[in-house]
Amino acid sequence: MTRRTTFRIGLRLGLLSGAALAIARLLRLRKEHADPAPVSASNPAPASTSPAMEAAARIHAAPTAPTPPPPPAPVAQAPAPAAIQKPPSTPAPRSTAPASKKAPATKKAAATRAPATRKAAAPKLPGGRTWVEPTGTTCPTTHPIKARLASRLFHLPGMVAYERTRPDRCYSTEAAATADGLTRAKR
Repeated sequence: MTRRTTFRIGLRLGLLSGAALAIARLLRLRKEHADPAPVSASNPAPASTSPAMEAAARIHAAPTAPTPPPPPAPVAQAPAPAAIQKPPSTPAPRSTAPASKKAPATKKAAATRAPATRKAAAPKLPGGRTWVEPTGTTCPTTHPIKARLASRLFHLPGMVAYERTRPDRCYSTEAAATADGLTRAKR
């Protein structure tokens, strides 16, 4: 065994035995501090040898304080008159306007959230794809953006790793690559 293994085993045994001793001591203290039998004329208190034990016997022999009465039951409130009561809330009715007409605030929020999607949409290929298969390690000139699916990154021409990247897909625009869930490479 190595020293490290021996040390770990010793440490675990020490912690385990310490926990066992602490539990044994706690149980012993509970047993010692258990309430003694009540003192009565037929069962006199044993003679104590120390003042601390006499004080403990007096505390245990003293009558207990009366328990406080339970709190009063809550008073039921009378219902408010009908004129003051609020009507139950109902969900707002759904708009029957066509989905193509959106509020101006929604258009503004969409424009501020995703400016990249405002660019011209990527042309869709047959089958709804916006990407093409690479030819070897290069992408066609119509789709110059190289994308790796393992890293979920895409590289633009002129980036540091563009030449050495072996693409899984080729995209024509950044918007098309980000729409597929890919992220632009840092450099």
